[in-house]
Amino acid sequence: EFSAAASPVTGEVAFTRRLERGAQAATAILRKHNPFLTRLPKDVATDLVAVCKTEKFEEGEIILMQGVVGDHLYIVSEGTVEVAKRGEGKDETVLVTLDPGNCFGEMSILTGEITSAEVRSKGSSKILCLHKDKLEGLLLRRPAGA
Repeated sequence: EFSAAASPVTGEVAFTRRLERGAQAATAILRKHNPFLTRLPKDVATDLVAVCKTEKFEEGEIILMQGVVGDHLYIVSEGTVEVAKRGEGKDETVLVTLDPGNCFGEMSILTGEITSAEVRSKGSSKILCLHKDKLEGLLLRRPAGA
């Protein structure tokens, strides 16, 4: 006897639905605090969060180096990160601390220019990382939301 509950296809559908609900919940939280995401239609923001990869960082770990061509958009999911700019020699200025919902790295992927600051974790943090190719693919599939 065939049971629909044991079907691999049914299992995939249930898994996909759980992923969609998770992405929707994450999007709702992030949209409250992130000007970038609040400007996007809700379904586009949900799709964007769904294609992100989650990375974990510990105290002092560098997330984005200064002086490189960036290829990711980063969204702080948990914890805080510090944005700092190195000057001549070893001088460094902390520009801002970013909390959950804030994003960084967007200027480099939009302009193709090198990153102007370093971003590192303050304590433990979880960061949503979106590669520019995935962002471009999403925008090409959904040009009305771009």
